[in-house]
Amino acid sequence: MSFNGNLQPSSDAGEDLTTKGDVHGYSTENTRVPIGTDNYVLTADSTNSYGLAWKEAAGGDISNFVTFATDSTWATYTVPTTATVSSTAADAWLDVQTSVSQSWSINGAGNSTYNEFSAGHSALGTAFVGAQIYASQEGTAGHTYRLYYCKTSVGTIGSGWSYLNQNMTPNISPSAGWRETPTFTTAILQAGDQLRMGMNEAKTATTFGTTSTVTGSKIHEGAGGYTCGNDGSSESNGAFGLKLLQTFASSNLSLAAEGCSWQSTSEANANMVLDFGTSQLQSGCALYYNSSSTFVQILIQSSDNGTDWTTQRTINATQLTGDTTNYIRYNVVKARYIRVYVNDGVTARVLSGRCDGYIKDGLENHTHLEISKTSTAINLDGTTP
Repeated sequence: MSFNGNLQPSSDAGEDLTTKGDVHGYSTENTRVPIGTDNYVLTADSTNSYGLAWKEAAGGDISNFVTFATDSTWATYTVPTTATVSSTAADAWLDVQTSVSQSWSINGAGNSTYNEFSAGHSALGTAFVGAQIYASQEGTAGHTYRLYYCKTSVGTIGSGWSYLNQNMTPNISPSAGWRETPTFTTAILQAGDQLRMGMNEAKTATTFGTTSTVTGSKIHEGAGGYTCGNDGSSESNGAFGLKLLQTFASSNLSLAAEGCSWQSTSEANANMVLDFGTSQLQSGCALYYNSSSTFVQILIQSSDNGTDWTTQRTINATQLTGDTTNYIRYNVVKARYIRVYVNDGVTARVLSGRCDGYIKDGLENHTHLEISKTSTAINLDGTTP
């Protein structure tokens, strides 16, 4: 069979193309495949008599590609292997509970009072290297009090229980005041963790800070020893007087703990560079935005060599929700490094938070609408408001 210049057969065999966009097909004989609906793609379909069908493009609607608001969790994201930062803020005391107008008591050797953290507490995710506890003593002065940090198996941090035997300075005395631990190895506060105060000698009644209600926290009076473990002790809402020495080290960026954040000093163009080890396809990041940040605008940038950077999204601080994870979409890109870069051009700016990459098998098989790299008028997920 021969065809003329218009791709029509020289003899009428029923396969003439009649409409713009028609294509030739074949089942058991030559046949016409009529043009499909606008924005549909021609797809192999063995259920159709000629093996082809016009269908809606998979992933063609960006809202159906990845819905960050509903189906993305921290565990979905890939934590960077290492990170480098422009500067690091000094350790600082974080007030967990500073009201000391009421008291909580323990009596006798081996007993303890401890604060247990639960979902909803504002300090969850904090990386800390020391603690202060408000305490006073009834009876003989000079006995040693100790802090035990008890870590339960939650999420991806920690396994089982462990404790740090930390002598308080100064020793507890009849005068109420803040007692401080030595610094210790970085710990990440998670739901279920406990900070337990105990004494290493027989004691009379001892008082601690307030028992007023604190969201996501409860205090226990333990009767089965002051080392770690649940002992079925009585409990009350609240927290004793407690401060944590928060650290903002760059190593926080490679710890899989939501809320655990790095913080820059006040500087121009503060930034964090996240290295995922190898070049990988990715289409977004999970940015935990700490509300202590003072930047106005950031750029989310990618690089395959750590030197040449391409902006993937431009985000204003007003688009972000503070002290929680924000899921940010951008066009599929193959890169090893992601950089969060303050774009204000003003010296007095602080960047505080963490960012993990959305790296998922099979991204190369999806298509989506183009997401603007410069517009701040679109949603974090790339859709138009």
